Amino acid sequence: MSEIVIVGSGIIGLYTALILCRCELATKITVVAKWLPGDNSIEYTSPIAGGNFSSISAADPAALEYDRLSFLYLDEIFKNYGREAGLARLKTTEFWRQKPPAAKIESLKSYVPDFEIIEDKEVLKSKDASFGVRYTTYNFYCPHFLKFLYNKLRDHGVTFLRRELSHITDAASAKTEVIFNCTGNGAATIGGVSDSKCMPIRGQIVLIRAPHINENFGLLSEDREPIYVIPRPFSGGQVVLGGYYQKGDSTPDTFGYQSAAIIDKTTRYFPQLLAKGPLDVIVEKAGLRPGREGGARIEKETINGKTVIHNYGAGGTGFQSGLGMALKAIELYLPSPRL
Repeated sequence: MSEIVIVGSGIIGLYTALILCRCELATKITVVAKWLPGDNSIEYTSPIAGGNFSSISAADPAALEYDRLSFLYLDEIFKNYGREAGLARLKTTEFWRQKPPAAKIESLKSYVPDFEIIEDKEVLKSKDASFGVRYTTYNFYCPHFLKFLYNKLRDHGVTFLRRELSHITDAASAKTEVIFNCTGNGAATIGGVSDSKCMPIRGQIVLIRAPHINENFGLLSEDREPIYVIPRPFSGGQVVLGGYYQKGDSTPDTFGYQSAAIIDKTTRYFPQLLAKGPLDVIVEKAGLRPGREGGARIEKETINGKTVIHNYGAGGTGFQSGLGMALKAIELYLPSPRL
């Protein structure tokens, strides 16, 4: 039997395997990765993600389409699994200090439910914002969602192998038809790829317990760190407070001054956090988003005689854009994959 190999088991690799399974191929699917769902490492970013669908993506046509396609498929996952997947629909309010590109807003309002632009000038002023929107979005309990996908894929016959590779084609056998490169930050160093456009984008979050918070909040800016409040559904009241967006920084440590700044800014702009008293802090964590200059790479090439399809560089948008990325990557292998 021929084989498809996916290198990497972060959210992009798992989404790629999920779409391939829907294609009902008579082909073995194997995921090869150093880290697997359930692991905890600074090198394994996906479990640390804030985990909601937001307007943080870039405004280029490709990024907007990845988001749109992903949202449509998340509708199906939510309808069929919902709580089992750790996926919920919650309200979100998002502000910008500078007005975002019109293309982003037009795209977003074409598919998200309950979309409205915030016109109240006093509300905008109170958030130091020039523009804002509200809509209904998706929130992920990221560690649980990863394990859910992992278990569903194994039930479907996907094989997972824990293995560290020095070269992208080391994952291949004589029966391998195609390798999907979903290595995230690893694309910068793995042999055969060594993409100099890749860079880690460090973030830091404060995880609190606040069961009374059941909506998202975000304040984005072109020249300042993002501010966000993201509930984790079905997690016993966990809420992610952030954050930082430090390009090229791979520091795994957390810093007290950053946590203090996160708490100060989130409670100032979203005072609902303090409605039940002082914050109940669970843990502070750092994570390394898989950034890439120019955005995600979805591209096919031949390396050492093997067909390799690259699917990496999602930055901080893997959970919300990864299904669309996977579909576009698989289209380079199959003419009409099914989302």
